[in-house]
Amino acid sequence: MIDIPFIWEGKGDFHKALYSPIQRASLTMLADRPSVLFLWHSDGSCLRIANQMHDLADRVEVGSLAFGDKGPSAKAEFEVDICVNPLRVEKLILVERNVCIESGVAIELAATRELIVVAGAYPYTLAVDGLFDGPHAFEPEYQMSRYRREVIPR
Repeated sequence: MIDIPFIWEGKGDFHKALYSPIQRASLTMLADRPSVLFLWHSDGSCLRIANQMHDLADRVEVGSLAFGDKGPSAKAEFEVDICVNPLRVEKLILVERNVCIESGVAIELAATRELIVVAGAYPYTLAVDGLFDGPHAFEPEYQMSRYRREVIPR
């Protein structure tokens, strides 16, 4: 089996960035769909989440998540204050054509509230559930039942 892991393009520890307190979230759009999500931390740093596309076969491409610590180059279309400490983070793993792809994250914000970010159905977009509303906010690349969850340790 071939693995396509998350991409970390930031400085410092990836797990620390995932579990850092979140004060605000902002979102840029592509074709009226979420494109890049920024989770802003209390120290002013941010965690950038985007979709990285991979060709598996002719006319078959899948998205995995790419993370970084650079802020947006343009003003975000949506912003929301959330002020939470992530309780638990899980990676969402998809298996397609004998390839294991780390395609999303589920961040537990409270006992009954979860932020899900997964590769979107439209190329280079995200599906984001738990923060923003809109007609194309949550259109995942595959049905959510296809993703296996695995806890990311602190």
